[in-house]
Amino acid sequence: MADIDVMNRPWLFNKPPGMGPSPKLDGIGAPCSSLMTSSRQSPSMMTGGSTPGLTVHGTGLDIMSQINEICEGLYLSSARAIKAQRLRELGITTIINVTIELPTLPWDKIESVKINIEDSPFSNLGQYFDRAADKIEEVRRRGGNTLVHCVAGVSRSASLCIAYLMKYKRMSLRKAYQHVKGRRHVIRPNVGFFRQLVDYETRLFGTASVKMVWNDAAGGHIPDLYEPEYNNTLLFLQKYGLQTNRLGRCPQERYRR
Repeated sequence: MADIDVMNRPWLFNKPPGMGPSPKLDGIGAPCSSLMTSSRQSPSMMTGGSTPGLTVHGTGLDIMSQINEICEGLYLSSARAIKAQRLRELGITTIINVTIELPTLPWDKIESVKINIEDSPFSNLGQYFDRAADKIEEVRRRGGNTLVHCVAGVSRSASLCIAYLMKYKRMSLRKAYQHVKGRRHVIRPNVGFFRQLVDYETRLFGTASVKMVWNDAAGGHIPDLYEPEYNNTLLFLQKYGLQTNRLGRCPQERYRR
């Protein structure tokens, strides 16, 4: 069957914050219930797309079309990178879909897990850190491989990969972030998710390796790991007399603890 572009399906949607009741959580996202997953038989389906993506260090390689190995048994990608042939090549046996925008696709002989959550600093992704990490480790111990994805493979899915490395590889948050970023350089968990990762690290290890700090350029609290980027941008804008009062002024960067 020809590849199907799921990024432009009419039934996909973005729920405006505060509009209507919270969506029903399915599978791993179901609070106070056991992990529910599905494994369906179907023809191969895919998330191809024609939208230009970010390139890797000017090489022309589209990062949004890549599936990146984070460690043994764990892979991270955007939705657009997921193609049936690639899944077979990598031996993917479980897919964790961390989106509210995209449906759980039926894959032949692949277990599907869905976490319905928005990429918002006000979303409580932290409630799934343990369950997602436990699932990834369970699959690894069975000899399988898990692919975690959101829309872009930047914030939601990256946060879950970082949480897994903290819990099962005993990495500090700082080291886990740097490890995942080294494997997929575009990752950038939103500041709300980062705050939740800081809290998770504190719960796991009794201390935090990353601090949430006020940054004038961002107009809010950000992880100290993000400071160099903001400060360099601010210096550039100041040097050339450009406006700086709007830098980073988006809901993600206005997050308060």
